[in-house]
Amino acid sequence: MAQLFFRALPQRVWRLLEEYFEAHPELNHTNPEATARIFMGTLMSYVLTQKLLHGQEILPMKQEVMIDSLLELIIR
Repeated sequence: MAQLFFRALPQRVWRLLEEYFEAHPELNHTNPEATARIFMGTLMSYVLTQKLLHGQEILPMKQEVMIDSLLELIIR
């Protein structure tokens, strides 16, 4: 089940993001594959810690803040 999920979602998203970063050299990412994994990993970590592990009750962070900060890092 885990492999099926991995192929259905994270792998496909990583490839789409990698292609996006490759198509936009102005972003100056030397490794589009790593950048795609960092981007997706940040979002997955947010969902895991805030939603599944109830982190929003202990140390909340608005999703808009996380997304805006992540995008700022990626396009900087």
